[in-house]
Amino acid sequence: MSRTHNIDGATVVVTGGCGFIGSHLVSALAARGARRIVVIDSLRYGKPENLAAGLPVEVVQHDLGFGEASELDGACAGADFLFHLAAEKHNQSKDAPTRVLRANVEGTAALLGAAGRAGVRKIVQIHMHRQIFMNSNCNRTNQGKMLQHHAIALRIPRGDF
Repeated sequence: MSRTHNIDGATVVVTGGCGFIGSHLVSALAARGARRIVVIDSLRYGKPENLAAGLPVEVVQHDLGFGEASELDGACAGADFLFHLAAEKHNQSKDAPTRVLRANVEGTAALLGAAGRAGVRKIVQIHMHRQIFMNSNCNRTNQGKMLQHHAIALRIPRGDF
């Protein structure tokens, strides 16, 4: 049996909320009655200007895996729901590959710890996944073939999810 959760009047945290997908999620949550939306974003790739004007949004600049855990505690305080979209993609950190591990694993662990301490009722993690497989006999014109591209789309019914 599926349980729905009413967003109307809720406080919601969205990581990566200044990016393309995150900013659209923020707009959808506001349209469905979220009272307060806290966006956690490093602002390395996303921009606050992506957020629609007039929304009940507070932006907390925080680099997951690198910022102080107390910043996450403050951002999650009083939150009902957490939507975790933030991620360091491999191509963004090609010159510093350990950044991917630190941001995505250690940063997510710190975020989930903060959410647990804050008593967040529901956590939704959004994951975009792309795999590229290289052909063992690659040449310059056919360096590889993309075999799989998955994106989980989130559709929030009016008022609840």
